[in-house]
Amino acid sequence: GERLSVACAAVAAAVLAQLAVGYEFLSAHPASYVRRAFEFSRVFIHHWSVNFKFVPNEIFVSPAFAAALLACHLTVLLALAHRRWHRHGGGFFPRFIVDFFARAAFDAPAKVPAAEFDPAHVARVLFEGNFVGIVFARSLHYQFYEWYYHTLPLLLWGGSCDALPGGSPTRIALMATVETCWNAFPSTPTSSLVLLAAHCVILGGIWTSKQPPATRASGGATMREGAENRRGVLRRRTARKSE
Repeated sequence: GERLSVACAAVAAAVLAQLAVGYEFLSAHPASYVRRAFEFSRVFIHHWSVNFKFVPNEIFVSPAFAAALLACHLTVLLALAHRRWHRHGGGFFPRFIVDFFARAAFDAPAKVPAAEFDPAHVARVLFEGNFVGIVFARSLHYQFYEWYYHTLPLLLWGGSCDALPGGSPTRIALMATVETCWNAFPSTPTSSLVLLAAHCVILGGIWTSKQPPATRASGGATMREGAENRRGVLRRRTARKSE
């Protein structure tokens, strides 16, 4: 929702912060530091994988498996961006891209200022995007549970998975399943398969659920419409009783 110049300044600040933190290493061994920081060719140890222990080792360590997961990761992110995250603006393809370059040419602000977005919408977008990365991660180790366990309550009860049937019992069962699988040590083919299944159920709930209002204004309008509907129902009931 901001001007391109403001967004570039924010990105520059983030990059400078990373450079400042890693200055000691960058000044001594810059090539090794950058190579290790973005080691896409790294081969993970199958024994410690929590999410893909059921995959045979020869497939787990293959470049083709890593490429397939990366392709799925990017595809689902772009699909969610089009179907959910930018649905209020007409979709990611091509509306967002065309609008972005049109605004970039004149450093113009977006039609909807960033301040008007509902904080809950921003949190959902961040948590849903992070969760997609969890589902298609090449290998999850035990410390990686901290990446997303605290986001599960909002994903399951905060509007991301409204289409999931069964209400709270289903959501509690999913959280308990995820927790149980992460507490299996060492992980087994069964525990990793069940964990992936639970992740896919949550991802399916995100995909099939209707996106809640993105802005405070639309959210307020929805609340007002709901209040008007309730008042209309009460008026009709009162009229029938009086008759």
